[in-house]
Amino acid sequence: MSESKAPVRRPLPWQPHRRRGEILFLALVRIAPVVVLAGFLLPVLLGLAGTVFPAFGWLPALGHRNFSFAPFHIVFAHPSFLGALRASLVSGLTASFLALALALAFAACSWQSRWFRLAVRTTPAFLATPHAAFAVGLGFVLAPSGFVLRLTNAFFATPDLPPTIATIQDPHGWALACALVIKEFPFLVLMLFAATNNAAPARALAAAQALGYSAPVAWLKVALPLLWPQVRLPFFAVLAYSLSVTDMAILLGPLQPPTLSVLLLELFRDPDLSLRLAAAAGAVFQLALILGVLAAWCGIEKLLAPLVRHSWTTGRRGKNRRREQLVRQTIIFMVGGLGVLFFVALGLLGVWSFAEVWRWPSLIPQAWSHQTWHEVLMTGHTTITTTLALAVAVAGVAITLTLLCLENEEQGGKRLGRRGWLVLYLPLLLPQAAFLFGVQILLLSLGLSGSFLGVLWAHFLFALPYGFLVLASPWRSADPRYASLARSLGHGARTVFLRVRCRMLLRTIALAFALCFSVSVAQYLATLLVGGGWVSTLSLEAVAAASGGARQQAAAWAALLALLPLAVFALALAIPESPRHNRLAHWGRQIKSLKYSHGN
Repeated sequence: MSESKAPVRRPLPWQPHRRRGEILFLALVRIAPVVVLAGFLLPVLLGLAGTVFPAFGWLPALGHRNFSFAPFHIVFAHPSFLGALRASLVSGLTASFLALALALAFAACSWQSRWFRLAVRTTPAFLATPHAAFAVGLGFVLAPSGFVLRLTNAFFATPDLPPTIATIQDPHGWALACALVIKEFPFLVLMLFAATNNAAPARALAAAQALGYSAPVAWLKVALPLLWPQVRLPFFAVLAYSLSVTDMAILLGPLQPPTLSVLLLELFRDPDLSLRLAAAAGAVFQLALILGVLAAWCGIEKLLAPLVRHSWTTGRRGKNRRREQLVRQTIIFMVGGLGVLFFVALGLLGVWSFAEVWRWPSLIPQAWSHQTWHEVLMTGHTTITTTLALAVAVAGVAITLTLLCLENEEQGGKRLGRRGWLVLYLPLLLPQAAFLFGVQILLLSLGLSGSFLGVLWAHFLFALPYGFLVLASPWRSADPRYASLARSLGHGARTVFLRVRCRMLLRTIALAFALCFSVSVAQYLATLLVGGGWVSTLSLEAVAAASGGARQQAAAWAALLALLPLAVFALALAIPESPRHNRLAHWGRQIKSLKYSHGN
């Protein structure tokens, strides 16, 4: 009787391909941080150098080869400089501090209540709407012939003509500050909510309330010290943006003198090319101004730290129920008013885009027409296509690199530290003019200025930080048992990454993609400077139409500018989350199903 032989196990035909895919994936994970440094940090640093050297008189392309302070003298001697500086400081500082104070007060009064949850749920609408689109709509609300004064005229006897007071583009920039507060407040609320993933103040709050402290006082004394270190950088980004915003300042800011950012843009676009040096000098001064403001804030924090610590130990529990209720209702009423103002501004974009005749003081248009939309869609299809292609490409590249870098963290066991986050925030902490002037010179030397690829690169610099901001905390806090279970079944890193981690966080990844998409759509100064007028996007068309006084065209362009990101956010929010109950069993079944899949 012949001895039976054990069957020879042959490799399945898909295994060599699977091994090659695994090697390729691991290589991509390893080089992702290098690509981010080369494609993100290097252009920012070179852009800063390309702005600093011309600011001191060195720009060989225009024949300036001697270092001097003459560009600074030109800027400081400009008749609009002091007024522009004052308008920027008043509007930027007022908006930043009001947005922060309102966000902290709202969180203290409504933490873990239905009002706070409602605010967090509605933040995608605020974040998705580009600043320029909202500024156009808010102009329709606050203008001397806007909806607020039309509504006032319906209840009170007012003159037949609109008032002559400057309710927008006022000399002090109050309308601009109001718009910035409405846009930045939801962002800070979202950052406070996101910070709870790492700080987890729930137990500390429960202990403080058990000791007799009221909910607002407990939040300010216990939760805020835990959350503030993670909210400081986002607030600094808000502060830097408010002091250097350009598109909203063109639409809502003062005219003569304008804000500092608008003045620098005028110098940069002047036919006299020698004024490019003055524009670079102004950008360096603006950078120094913002860094000075941030340093002053840090100094104030240190000075006030002993007083804050003393307030923690006073034992005041804040049990005046009537006063707390009044403050709480006032704060919620103010936040609700800002939300109503925001959605009314968006609604007026649609009304004005279909209005053919809308005379003062009527509340609704006298005649309607779709002619404006017909003209915009017929003449602007290339602009819409370019905007979509740019936004999809920028968001895709930013999210892909973010996920690969986070996966590299998981495999290497090293997380991004405080310095790394500071580097990522550089484009948000620096005024755009401070490095975009230099980025344009860099791209011009590479032959990419005025090209689609150059504009995509410039948009990527601003989209990547938001990708990390949204994805880093959920990715790191994901339950590692799912990945361990998949690896125990013999699956490689690529399968764990694509079919476990990414699938678990699919909705979060989609929201991050939508946010990067909206960041690209909203870019105005980067598109204007790097594109050089050759790359037309919706933000450029909306600002140009609004600046020219064409209300119907501005409303249509701004409505398109707002609809694209809102549609992408709506699609992202439509993705269902994993079941809350029995989630481990659910994902266990998903991972075990991979055992019978030959693909990776």
